[in-house]
Amino acid sequence: MFDIIVATDQNNGIGKDNSMPWQLKSDLKYFFKMTTQVSNPAYQNAIIMGRNTYNSLPVKPLSKRLNIVLSRQDMDLTNGELAFNSFDEALNYVEKLDYIENTWVIGGGVLYATAVQHQKLRYVYHTKIMADFNCDTFFPDLSNFVKNDLVNSEILEENNLRFQYTKYSLNLSPKLTLAK
Repeated sequence: MFDIIVATDQNNGIGKDNSMPWQLKSDLKYFFKMTTQVSNPAYQNAIIMGRNTYNSLPVKPLSKRLNIVLSRQDMDLTNGELAFNSFDEALNYVEKLDYIENTWVIGGGVLYATAVQHQKLRYVYHTKIMADFNCDTFFPDLSNFVKNDLVNSEILEENNLRFQYTKYSLNLSPKLTLAK
């Protein structure tokens, strides 16, 4: 099982020019808390990301988490990160580790498109920013497939940006094809 964590603008944009076009300290704190929090201090979480997401990180690897990068290219990973060619290969590896409590998919666009259709997806944790950032990378539109909004936060504001946290599950048919 795994969860997705994502922040999007009002048009499902997640990035522009391989970077995040907004600055929300509270959302970064939320991301850190969600992807590092464990119930047993002997455990840690795994995060799975695509190569472009990894390359865009200001600090590598992200601390207190097992960092897994998906890439079909050879990568110079020297800080304990792991690389796999496919999402399923990475998931199968993580499932065999007895010290991993939760697995998170953290981006980018191609990986999200794969992950939202996977049978082992549990929840999507979505920060919806109520503004348009003219993004060039997008999260799939899942509005017709939300099975259950489990948690909606109040609408928050920071840096003149309004945003809301939502946790939901999806009702995806195994034959569903998501538009790009």
